[in-house]
Order: sequence, then structure tokens, then C-alpha cells
Amino acid sequence: LVLALPLDMQFQVSLQALRALRITWVRGKDTIRKKLADDISKGKSVIVVDKFHEAQRVVAIVALRIVLEDGRILAQLGRLDDGVLQANCTLPGVKQQPGE
Repeated sequence: LVLALPLDMQFQVSLQALRALRITWVRGKDTIRKKLADDISKGKSVIVVDKFHEAQRVVAIVALRIVLEDGRILAQLGRLDDGVLQANCTLPGVKQQPGE
């Protein structure tokens, strides 16, 4: 639901969540902090507080279910991470961009 808000409101929700939790950044993690701040400011993700009072990063994901006439379904069977094949059967998908 929060991802349906205008970008400026999403930013305010994230800011209030971080303030409520009094998030402090760990030294040496500047690249992670900068990426998170960049994602929030561009509307790629939102930070919310869950019912356990923990911060959650929320992103919109779009999954495609492509079925051929003969009933076969397109699926990703795995991925290669640093030269190691990781089995994971999923539908193809991407992160939804702001405004989509």
C-alpha cells in the first residue's frame, strides 16, 4: 500500500520510520547507507516499521507467468553466483520502477 503513495510521501514514511527506530549507521558501511538513501530518494524502496518494531525495506516486484500454447511455462531454474550454480526455480521478474 505504501508503494502506491506519491514519491514525496514514500520518502516521508521512510524518514519517519528511521527516526522512530533511531537507526544508527555502522561505521564502515557507508556504501550500504548511501545505496539505501539513494534507493529511497529515487522511489525504488521504502522503509517501514513492522508490528515487531523492526525496519523493513519494501520494494515492488513484478513476476511474469508466460505460458506457451502447449502448456509449457517459462521459468528460471537457477543462477550462477561467483561461479557456483544455485538451483532456484522461479518465474522471471524484475523490480518495478517508480511510476510504472
